[in-house]
Amino acid sequence: SLSVQKGYHVIQGGVSTGRYYYYIIQKPGNRSTYADDWNVLVKVDFEKVGRKGYRFSRILKEGRGTPSRRRLYHGNDMTYCPDFVRRGGKKGALVVATGTRQLVWIDPDTLAVLQSRQLDYYLTGIAYSPERKTFVGCSGENVFFFDQDMKRTAEPYFPRNRCAGYYSFTNQGIACDKNYIYFLQSPRYPSSSLRQLRNNIVRVFDWSGRFVRNLEVRGEAAGLEGEHLFWRGGRLHVGMNYASPKISDKLRVIRSFKLRNP
Repeated sequence: SLSVQKGYHVIQGGVSTGRYYYYIIQKPGNRSTYADDWNVLVKVDFEKVGRKGYRFSRILKEGRGTPSRRRLYHGNDMTYCPDFVRRGGKKGALVVATGTRQLVWIDPDTLAVLQSRQLDYYLTGIAYSPERKTFVGCSGENVFFFDQDMKRTAEPYFPRNRCAGYYSFTNQGIACDKNYIYFLQSPRYPSSSLRQLRNNIVRVFDWSGRFVRNLEVRGEAAGLEGEHLFWRGGRLHVGMNYASPKISDKLRVIRSFKLRNP
């Protein structure tokens, strides 16, 4: 269990840099514009996780006085770019896909907003491959690659809703490694008696857009909403949304599922 800010009860994007885990927890607002979504960005030190759960290393809380250029809006997804150079020469930044045209870079040490960029496209998912020096982003069914200057370098076709018989799913966060790209999708009908409509799935593609396989997230995750993916310790982990307004100040944020590399 975690004690956060009362009223903030929806988990969104998250990523790990190894020792630290970062995630966004949200107080939802206007679902059509995200203008009234308010967020807390939390930093957790995995080395300080004990029997009583996580201890926050640092948090960044938005408020109504937060400038629009520093807003995380829906905070859909987050990745870590170790190649981003900060002032003073230190490297590394968190990059948040906000569900709008705004992309936000955040200092992983202080959680200060470093910069934001207005794109000519919306982003709901984002991942970065340091081996390829490439970002992969998605917006709805559109998937494309771009460099650190946010210039598109390719737009391969990824039929994420047209493979292996799975249909009624919502696109969530993404992750990647040097060989594959992983798309998390959660069931739109979690109460369904059909197993394939209750479990989250991870669709795996290679970088050319070729479908490889589906990884089904089973067990206690059945019927829950997966929100984000991240690599840690050579394993792919799934951030699950256990949120409920009734338990908004005490909730379990993450369940990790070890999935073999395809």
